[in-house]
Amino acid sequence: MRFFEHQAQARAKTTRLVVLYGLGVLFLGLLSGLAIHFALSFDGSTLDNMSEAHFSLVATGAIGTWGVVLLGSAIRTMRLGQGGRVVAESLGGTLLNHQTADLAEKRALNVVEEMALASGMPVPPVYLLRRETSINAFAAGWSPDDAVIGLTRGAVEHLSRSELQGVVAHEFSHILNRDSALNMRMLGVLHGIVALSLVGRFLMTVRSSNRKRDAAPFAMIGIALWLLGSVGAFIAELIQAAVSREREFLADASAVQFTRDPTGIAGALAKIGLVSSYLGSSAARPANHLLIAEASPPGFFDRASHPPLKERIRRLVPSWNTSLCSPLGATSLGSLGGGSFGLASGAMGFSGATHAQGGSADLRDASDEPNLSPFQGTQRHMIDGAREPYFARLLLLAASLDENLEARNAQLANLELADPSIAGLLPSIHQNYLAVPPGERLPLIDLALGTLAALSRRQADELYLLLEQARAGLSPFAHRAFAVLRLGQRHLVPPGQLQQRTHGSPSDRAEAIACLLGVLARRGQKSETQAASAFAHGKSRLAHLVPELAFPAPRALTLDALDRALLTLLEAPLSERRSVLDALESVASFDGVLKPLESELIHTFAVCLNVATRTRLIETEPGAVT
Repeated sequence: MRFFEHQAQARAKTTRLVVLYGLGVLFLGLLSGLAIHFALSFDGSTLDNMSEAHFSLVATGAIGTWGVVLLGSAIRTMRLGQGGRVVAESLGGTLLNHQTADLAEKRALNVVEEMALASGMPVPPVYLLRRETSINAFAAGWSPDDAVIGLTRGAVEHLSRSELQGVVAHEFSHILNRDSALNMRMLGVLHGIVALSLVGRFLMTVRSSNRKRDAAPFAMIGIALWLLGSVGAFIAELIQAAVSREREFLADASAVQFTRDPTGIAGALAKIGLVSSYLGSSAARPANHLLIAEASPPGFFDRASHPPLKERIRRLVPSWNTSLCSPLGATSLGSLGGGSFGLASGAMGFSGATHAQGGSADLRDASDEPNLSPFQGTQRHMIDGAREPYFARLLLLAASLDENLEARNAQLANLELADPSIAGLLPSIHQNYLAVPPGERLPLIDLALGTLAALSRRQADELYLLLEQARAGLSPFAHRAFAVLRLGQRHLVPPGQLQQRTHGSPSDRAEAIACLLGVLARRGQKSETQAASAFAHGKSRLAHLVPELAFPAPRALTLDALDRALLTLLEAPLSERRSVLDALESVASFDGVLKPLESELIHTFAVCLNVATRTRLIETEPGAVT
């Protein structure tokens, strides 16, 4: 399939629909002002004899309408501000951990872990909707740092490993493309429009001493606002559903980009058609657009928030026999026992082993063991430890220690004052971390960061402060330890509580961009000449933003300068930050090899700038700078 073309089409349509969404809210305010005008003209006043107060009330009504929508949206958004776990828990999800003895749950955790490491993001918490026997899944959260993956019991039991990989890859694309954040914002706006109808209902009940005349304007305004809010919410749901449908096509295409196997996600969608995707939770309808398939029956006038399953499958695998994707009931899966499922003769198919009798996935193929492809030389106890919260905490601190002995001792002294119970454990863990192959260190840290999502708010704050103590002892040019430290701190910051941004001038931004490119060029290349050429290679991608960039001297690339640069660029528009990331990737690709340290720095810069990274691929070169 031409998934890059589908991605471009979906993004373009989504932009148009979001603009339409905003215009609709603006139009509601204008209509409410018009409604107030007619209500105040109830006594037969003409345009000539209307007072200035009349028009002031009309303007106040329009502004008040926008205020109600904004206030209602803000309240709802604040409630969602704790991240994806709020949505998962509202749907009845429970957090899974690797201590589970259930093979299906263990396999689901391993698949999520594999996809996270492949996509270069922390492993998100996995929530299981135990009471839901239908097949469905969702991703929720404002960013990769607070995102969660949710799976129904039916999904982990009925889907084969390849199908589950396709579903999880679909949800990861929602996180990386910021779809989940867009969905949460739109949910907040919808709540604000609904609040408008609630205000209208209140005004309809207003009574005054003169029931015949004075109450009439209030009743008319109330009726108008109630109608506007109701119709506005309906239209907003239509637009929201249209946006969601386009993002689903994009996520399907991205899932193929992740897995390189269109039959996995297509097979999962076909099984959804055979079983069901509807949830029993009362919170399912508001969260419908967050899930991979409809969580509740669509309403009137095509308010379905997902494209038809047959159309989605046909885009993924044109040769698929979509006549098998009918809602025949869960028992229909029992007929899938052997042979290909839904594919024309000669096309890629599924073996009978992947579709066990009764529709349950076959768990006898050692799929309870994780696919540790990123970890070829890492000791198993380090991998298992990264999945345990206490050790993951120590691992992050140990990885933040300076390789310079004097600086490392200063860090350990700071940490011992802050928490004497851990300082003595860090040196040995630090040595074990250095024994991990350079190309496998970042995946190990990502694994640990996902585990740290289980920390309480108090524990996360304590770890953040410990990392700050470690930062105080770093030598000025310890870029590797700095990258791990800032990556960990960024992950521990609560959603919506980013560090205060620095509002810099265009020259400040140019200096910040030069700092990032300079650090990457000098740390990734062996000689001054190669570093300068790599810097120029990246600079050429930014000619439309900053025509002139000077190659910084080594002494200018301190950790303090790097911190200032990241804060300065964080306030830049998203398009500019993406351009900077593209330039950084050009610097790293100058010699045709992405080295581990370059990957770590790019990943950290992208996370600190709140820009999604691309799928990570480490290629080491003998003798290369690591």
